[in-house]
Amino acid sequence: MARRTAATPQVDNAEAARTRLQAARAKAISNVAPYFGTALSSMVMHEVRGLGTVATDTRWRFYYDPDVVVDWSVGECVAAWLHE
Repeated sequence: MARRTAATPQVDNAEAARTRLQAARAKAISNVAPYFGTALSSMVMHEVRGLGTVATDTRWRFYYDPDVVVDWSVGECVAAWLHE
């Protein structure tokens, strides 16, 4: 049996947040704003703990705090993608 450590919840948050953001990006491209498809697909996701939100830079990188994003709905994540 694997031993649980204090880091386990953070790992779970990271996976859940990444999955939620990927689902939101797919929804944004297919249902909400297909005209942003190329831009959204080009953005590379980077996990940044402690950021407190999401952000982008001029090199098409999408930064996110998994501990914050994990509490957002897919709809809120769609809005974050489109805003950034």
